Amino acid sequence: MKLQKNNRRFPRTILDSPEVGLILYRLDQEYDEGLCEVFYADVINRNQGGAAIKTKREIKPSTILYLRIYDAQAKKWVSFQGEVKWTRQNSSKFGYFNAGVKFQKQQSDSEGLWKGILSSGKIPLPSDYEFFLRTRPVKYICSDAMCPVLNNIVCKYVKAGERFITQGEKGDKSYLIQSGSCVIKVEKGKKTIPISRCSEGDIVGEMSLLTGEPRSAHVEAETDMKLWYLTKAKFEEIAEEFTEFRNFLTDIVAHRFSSCKETAERKIGKYLITDIIGHGGYSIVYKGMHSGLNMPVCVKMLKHDLAMEPDFQKNFRNEARTIAAFKHPNIVGIFDIEELYRTIFIIMEYLEGVSLKYLIKNSPGLPFKRVLNILTQVCAGLAYAHKRMIVHQDIKPANLFVLPKDRVKILDFGLAASCGCELAGMEGTVYYMSPEQINCGVIDERTDIYALGITTYEMVAGKRPYSPEENLPALLKMHVEQEIPDPAEAVSNIPDELRTFIIRCCRRDPDERYRNIDQAMRELHPLAQKLGLDEKELFREEKKITTLHLIYSNSEQVALRQLVEDFSKNVKKLGVTLKASEFSDI
Repeated sequence: MKLQKNNRRFPRTILDSPEVGLILYRLDQEYDEGLCEVFYADVINRNQGGAAIKTKREIKPSTILYLRIYDAQAKKWVSFQGEVKWTRQNSSKFGYFNAGVKFQKQQSDSEGLWKGILSSGKIPLPSDYEFFLRTRPVKYICSDAMCPVLNNIVCKYVKAGERFITQGEKGDKSYLIQSGSCVIKVEKGKKTIPISRCSEGDIVGEMSLLTGEPRSAHVEAETDMKLWYLTKAKFEEIAEEFTEFRNFLTDIVAHRFSSCKETAERKIGKYLITDIIGHGGYSIVYKGMHSGLNMPVCVKMLKHDLAMEPDFQKNFRNEARTIAAFKHPNIVGIFDIEELYRTIFIIMEYLEGVSLKYLIKNSPGLPFKRVLNILTQVCAGLAYAHKRMIVHQDIKPANLFVLPKDRVKILDFGLAASCGCELAGMEGTVYYMSPEQINCGVIDERTDIYALGITTYEMVAGKRPYSPEENLPALLKMHVEQEIPDPAEAVSNIPDELRTFIIRCCRRDPDERYRNIDQAMRELHPLAQKLGLDEKELFREEKKITTLHLIYSNSEQVALRQLVEDFSKNVKKLGVTLKASEFSDI
């Protein structure tokens, strides 16, 4: 929090994020339920004498109201009676109003006159809000969206034995359990099979928010229950206004995929999700299995707040299309792309190993021969991409994966662009960004060469060249205005060839860098020979074996032989060797 300088009697505290306030005021002299307004509103600042609130309701000046504010630091509610002194339209949020409330006197924390109005269950009680704060989904609700959610969720009481979700019906709402428990059952033929149990804090019927498809199971109350539900229409309305609220959908899918149960809901097409293995700025990465071939895969899911953004969708699909067309041992392979659960999934080869970022962090200052080994393979992958007129645009240690035996794969072509294109905005990672990226200029293969030079410096020195890094505007200015520090100052025994490579890669003027990867590699070739690096062995692609077992009867043998012959012809076109063996009756 910070204090705003003003001439008020009490300095006004500007809140880093709005506090939740519950407002009640009468429409006439009697506090009758039908004649009162009760709703949640954002408290955007306050002091001892008053507060400013933001709400979609226009409250007239001179209105006497009762305000309860949840103090997140003290973790308690404070209550006030006040008078609205002014109301005006919010300048930054269309359809909202700001109102200034002058406190008249502080109220006690007892429910008092609130009880009768709030007991209808049409709006959550302060105690209900405290329960919501303890549940997993709330952390995915941005602070600005909290009051709209509280104003639109609906309470539902269910008796023990009652079925409140029916298999096959259209799903239009999702439930949060506040108390009690329920059993999820699947109806198959004439049998009803219990598959799981949910209780306080769990969400049921969540897939309706994603797809609106018919319910896949029955849900029956095991005990008396108190539920809160949000309809699909209200969810969409809130998410349209607060795009970060769509992270709630990502949480739903991530939670479902991290479940220990192997259910149909954990499948993405032919692929069964097994574990979460990583998080990125715009995606979540899972380990999965091809359900037919029992082959491990990596599944990359675009987060939902970005899945609704056309530009991010374009980049994500672009990554899939770009790498899917690549066939190179130093570039991660893509098998498939699926669109499901209102987002996009890229299915890639599963890699065992660690990122170069992890290696540098845990082994600062890698041996020169290992640096050259890794560098040579990255150059090979980039040369392949550049010859196809593709610039990676985000080369950095986090996007270089080191497998056993120091085999290297380039990851994440999400920012890939065509050589010679002009950027509409800065793209890349600031620590490795070339001057032309920072200036939104024309990019080509020399853009990747610059980032490769920074990465090589980091491999050798165990740190990045420009410091301090905390001041990002200053860091960007250094990239544009200063030549890279001499790596020999950080590593005194660095080979001259490697020092020259780093300095030339990182020239501010692209014309002073290497023209292309092949030219850069020619300069490193003598050093590779001097260090005893066997480049032929380095690029020898390891062979893999996949075994298929075909179990058939004598009557199927002729047709099967023809099928195998056709299959053999197709795999030979790919350079794959097919060997068949026959076994006796099993």
